[in-house]
This record gives sequence, structure tokens and C-alpha cells, in this order.
Amino acid sequence: MQLKRLWDTDGKKIVYTEWPTWHKCQVWTDETGEHLYIYDMAQWLTYNWVATAWEEYVRSNWVELTDQMVGFYETNVPTELYNRDHGDEAYYQFVDWDGTVISSGTVDEWETPTAPADPTREATAQYTYTFAGWNPTVGPIKKRTTFTATYTATVNKYDITFVDEDWTTELDSQELDYWATPVYAGETPTKEATAQYTYTFSGWTPDIAPVTWDATYTAVYSSTVNQYTVSIASEDETKWTVDTESVTVDYGTAITSSSNVLTIGETEITATAIEGYVFSAWTDDNWDPLPETVTWALSVVAEFTSAQ
Repeated sequence: MQLKRLWDTDGKKIVYTEWPTWHKCQVWTDETGEHLYIYDMAQWLTYNWVATAWEEYVRSNWVELTDQMVGFYETNVPTELYNRDHGDEAYYQFVDWDGTVISSGTVDEWETPTAPADPTREATAQYTYTFAGWNPTVGPIKKRTTFTATYTATVNKYDITFVDEDWTTELDSQELDYWATPVYAGETPTKEATAQYTYTFSGWTPDIAPVTWDATYTAVYSSTVNQYTVSIASEDETKWTVDTESVTVDYGTAITSSSNVLTIGETEITATAIEGYVFSAWTDDNWDPLPETVTWALSVVAEFTSAQ
């Protein structure tokens, strides 16, 4: 049904009343002009007075008509139409949290609408939602009523795991709320040194960030190349002299020799035989051939033979 607000076209004034609720209420009529409807706050009050005749009594500001106090108030808003279900039925609708209509219909006034099955709300990364009822609570209605689904929100928790570089050795595990920042609670990770490298823990990959999903953090290590000392010796130090007795170099440094000159990386070491002896070979301290690179601390032996 279409209702029309009572309107003083010439004066651009809308009829209102403060009776019977003692609030300022707009006065409406139906298409026939045979019924008055007073809208007070959120409810309709219906009267059978003839609207057109009733309006004539209130053309000049305040007029006391029997026991009704009525009048006009200034406005420049044009005449409006308003949809209203009325009479013996009341319109209702059930809507979801976002305004989506789930169901609707009419019931006799003071009857209780039948609520639809409990709706569900899709979870987000942050929250899981549980239906918590309708607002307002479903019960008898006498006017147009919208029931809106409400939900309780539970903050989601996620599994956070810290693993070693091999991705399989678990170092720490936690269950944290969405957007909490993980803090590693285990002992500082370590990685066993090799002949070539010494390792130092340097952090996690990816970078630790507030929780938004299950996450795994992997230990990261920085490496330092090990250094080794190569010392120079002789089976009989009375047979020679040497200009360098030891050198410290990185793992993997090349070792070469040419006659009595030993080259380790960029360092040349010369073994000079004293009178009566001649240089014969470079070996390690087990009289084995020299390695091609430095991979441990070793002692290089200069061998000499008699010149006679």
C-alpha cells in the first residue's frame, strides 16, 4: 500500500501532530484519503478519520481539534511516498550480516515469523564466525521488521614451526593468534663445521612477520672459510736454511713446487742447502707427496742429500 504524507502545497508545510504520543509525528494518508496514519518513532498508529476533511482544520499553525494537538512545520522537502504493509498483516525479512535477504514474508499482526535455518558466514584469515542469533530476537511483530543475523568472531590460530637448515629437524613449534609476532624460544641453532667452513647462525628465512597463516621458518647460517698453518721443516735442519718457517692460508689454497722453491698461494718459500748438500724433494711430514691444496694444517719437509 502507498501512503502519502499530508502536505500543505502552498505553504510547503507538512502536517504533524504531538498527539497521542507526545512526540512530533508525521501524518500520512492512503490513496483514498479515507484513513489517517501517524508515524511515531518506529510504529504506525491508524485512525479512520477522513484525511482531507481533517487537514482543513489545521491550516493555520496550531489548532486544537478535540483532544488532538496538530500543526505544521516548515520544510522544502517534496511530497514523498512510503511503502507500508498494514492491516492484519506485518511484513518481515531475515537478512545476513551484509544485508543479503535470506527470507521474507508476512504474518498476522502479533504472530511470530518462522526464522530460516541458521546462516553461516565465511571465515577470514583473521576470524572464524559462529552464528549467534537474530537482532532483534525473533518474536511476535506488529509492524515491518527486519531481523539481522549476528555472529561471534573467534580469532584464528596458526601453527608456526622453526626448523634447521635441513628442513626436517624441528627446533621449535608454536600455536599463535592471527597477527601475533612469532618469537623463537629454542636454543640458538648451530651447524657443525667442516674442514672448509665454520658456520654461524645468522637468522631465519623468510623474515619473521606477524602471523597470517601457518608458517615455517628455516635457520640460515653464514660461513667463514677456515684457515690452516703450513709449517716448513727438514729431516735435518743442519743441512739447509729457509726464508719462511710457516704461512697461514685459507682452505683450498694451492700448493706447488719447483725444485727448492715451494709456492703456497702467493707466498714463495725457498729452501737453500748448505755446502755439501743438495735439495732433493718436498714432502709432508709422513714423507708422502705434497697435496695440491691446503685442506688441513700440515708440515712440509724439505729433503736433502749429500753432494758427494
